Amino acid sequence: MKSWITLLALLLLSCDQNYSSQSGFLSEIIDGETLVVQINGQNQPVKLCGVSPKPGAKAELEKLVSFGDQVVVLGSDNQVEIFIPTDSELEIHLNAELLLRGLAAIDESDIDRCPNQQSLRIAAEGLDTEANK
Repeated sequence: MKSWITLLALLLLSCDQNYSSQSGFLSEIIDGETLVVQINGQNQPVKLCGVSPKPGAKAELEKLVSFGDQVVVLGSDNQVEIFIPTDSELEIHLNAELLLRGLAAIDESDIDRCPNQQSLRIAAEGLDTEANK
């Protein structure tokens, strides 16, 4: 839990103001990095930026978020980070969660499109650190 609080704090500190944040509802999970989110009544396909999913990523996403769940989309040009509100004050950051669970690697070709690229790198490094213990 402590690592999530630290990660959330880093997310808030590293967020660039040039990105838009919109609330919506999950319509579909297409694969381990592509989801469809209903925003303002319109279904919009979005790609999780900064991550390259591994086998099993889609199944894990389906455990974390369901059809109709509220989500917050942060990014631009359909390259986004997705956050899932929870009953506590913390949110689940889908991009980071896939990295932390070993179901994705950093995608160097588009990590620069992520508002919280530093936090994603920290999540990936945290996994590497745990694996090397």
